[in-house]
Amino acid sequence: MQLGAGESGIRSALVSIARPEQFSRELEVGHRQTVVNLTLSDAWLDQGAAGDDALDRSLEQFRREHLAIRLWQPSRMACARARELMAPPSMPQRMRRLFLESRCLDIVQEALAVLTPSTAPRQRPARLARQMAAVCEWMASSWDTDWQLADLAREAGMSVSTLQRHFRDYTGQTVYDYLRSCRLKEARRLLEEEGVSVTEAALMTGYANPANFATAFRREFGMAPSHCLR
Repeated sequence: MQLGAGESGIRSALVSIARPEQFSRELEVGHRQTVVNLTLSDAWLDQGAAGDDALDRSLEQFRREHLAIRLWQPSRMACARARELMAPPSMPQRMRRLFLESRCLDIVQEALAVLTPSTAPRQRPARLARQMAAVCEWMASSWDTDWQLADLAREAGMSVSTLQRHFRDYTGQTVYDYLRSCRLKEARRLLEEEGVSVTEAALMTGYANPANFATAFRREFGMAPSHCLR
């Protein structure tokens, strides 16, 4: 299975393991890849199954076939949930468990939908998708601008509340979380390609405190910024 990010986007796989099996993973030298695996037991899948639902029937047939595979392309929301699983925010242990479970369930719901086309996520209107893509492009290309929600909403031709609702649905992130990601990606580029120091990268991307920058960077990429130094 060719997984990971390619020209058509990130590819994932739904795999049926009906009996014990051995898997191996290969990665090209010089490449880095982060993998999220979610394993659903038979007992968990059987909870609440009615048997007469289209998804139940498709899932039952899929589970009987050992090594049946359905490749699927996760949405931006699913990718955002995967990032949150890898770098969850600091919180009490009980809340952390609930947070992680909720993110897993969002991914599982989308993954199982590939078994029944009728339950696939609804298609967004083309005009709305273009508007959200334009907002993302504005922020990515002008990450150093002090963007305000009112400015972005006016550019997109909608109210602030409408922008916030659709933007989160489209990207899986809030507007300010997305902007922070854009700035951290620029910081990583500066570290890897320009050879600047960690402190310089922090200051150049709007972080007055290098320690706060290092924390945000680790949460975004799963590693310290010093690992990206050229």
